[in-house]
Order: sequence, then structure tokens, then C-alpha cells
Amino acid sequence: MPIKRILVTLGGTPFLDSEIATAVALGRAHGAALTGMALIDPQKLAAVGPVPLGGGAAAAELAAHRGQEAVIRMHVAASTFERSCKDAGVPCVLDFEEGSSIERLEMQWRTHDLVVAGLRGVFEYGLVHDAQDMVLQIVEAGIRPILAVALEPRRVERVMIASSGAHVSSAAMKQFATMAPYPDAEIDLVRFEDGGRPNAVPLDQERSYLEAHGYRVHVHTFPGPAESALLTTAAELKADLIVMGATHRRRLTRHLLGDTVLEALTASGVPLFLSQ
Repeated sequence: MPIKRILVTLGGTPFLDSEIATAVALGRAHGAALTGMALIDPQKLAAVGPVPLGGGAAAAELAAHRGQEAVIRMHVAASTFERSCKDAGVPCVLDFEEGSSIERLEMQWRTHDLVVAGLRGVFEYGLVHDAQDMVLQIVEAGIRPILAVALEPRRVERVMIASSGAHVSSAAMKQFATMAPYPDAEIDLVRFEDGGRPNAVPLDQERSYLEAHGYRVHVHTFPGPAESALLTTAAELKADLIVMGATHRRRLTRHLLGDTVLEALTASGVPLFLSQ
């Protein structure tokens, strides 16, 4: 599955420069065109929190100020994206939207191969402060694959694929292998053994599949559950990217991850490729 159209969220968050640099590099490598999506969500901007008695006018004024500031920051983000694409010779278009973040993003995703977003924050423009779960909300909406980038762009030379042997993690592995965003990367195929799983795909079969797609693969097994070790293992392996499965309605697959790791992902410094 070649990458030909990449959707980039332009939210004016601290991840913006990394998103743009990552998407531009992928566009150049794969001959892909980029769509920069800038969106204003009036409902989120109007949610200013509890309003005390008699504070309605002040709340309305704050919401209006947020809206004006969001428009300014949205155009700054769009200009940065357009200039970066032009400098790199990567074709791009800008899409300005207003409405529900998830609904509008889902509409655009239907005609793109990959979504590039920040690990924490998508369309907030620094004005919405409860948006750390936004990427997980996108996954819940069925939007994938998503490349959720860290604060600093990085050269991806080593990829850790977190395998549980379940359908969802095998599907993520296959999509990453066939999409091949980083075809020259070495693969660390990792499985945490926590009592076994019925009908789990043997690691040797997954390794063979990846090798058939031209990857150099290293297989690792670790005792115990993934909950307490996924991110530390990624750090030990010096992974530049983590590939994991994501399920509709259940956030990151609980077959692989627990609540502890889900919380830890909000502080992860390693980009994630989320797929199904």
C-alpha cells in the first residue's frame, strides 16, 4: 500500500513543527501530496469551565476572545506548513474547516492514506487545556493509521513493533509493513509473555512476514505484562517509533496495554504508529 496522500493536523500546538517536518520528509520520500487541515471547533473554544453566578458575560467574552485568537493562530500554522512544503518541493493543499474536530477530521481521513498528528494535542491552538486524550479520541472514531509524533522530529532507523499475537496487533504490523513509511528501518518485534494467549500468532510467523517484506528483524520476548514495561523496553532498544494496534471503541487495545501504559503514553517521547 503506497503512501500518496498524507493528512496533517495544523493545530498550533507545540508539536506543530515536528508534525510538519515529519510529514514533509515522508512526502519527499514517497512522492506523496500533503493536505494541511486547520480547524476551529467553536464548541470546544466556548467551553471555558464552570461559570459562577453573574459570570455569564465574562465567560462569553472569554469564549469570543478564544475564537479570535484561534483564527490568528490557525493562519500562522497554515502559513508555516505551506512555506515548509514549498521549500521542500512537496505538493500541498490547505483545508480550513469549522465544526466538530473528530467529525471533520474523519471526513478528510476517508481520502488520505495516513494522518500525522501530535502525541498530545491536535486542533487546540494552545487554547484548550483538556485535550491530552485527543489522539485517543481519534483512534476511538476509527481514524487510522495515525503517526503521532513527539516534540522533536527524528530519523526513524529502528522500529519497535509491539505484538500480542492477537488480530489487532497483527493487523497493525501488516499495515506498517505494507505501507512501509520507513522501509530501511530495522525492526524489533517484541512480545510480553503474561501467561499466553489463545490463538496467538507465533512470533516466528510474524518475523517471517516482516522479512518477506524486506525488513531486518530482531525478535524479543519478555516475561510479564506489557503494562509496566512497554515504554522502558522501547527506550532500552533505542526505538525511534513504536507500532501498536488500536481498536475501535476501546482505545488502545487492552489485549496489549493496560491503564498504566495508556497514562504513560501521554508523556511518551517516542512517536507512535497506531493502526488496525
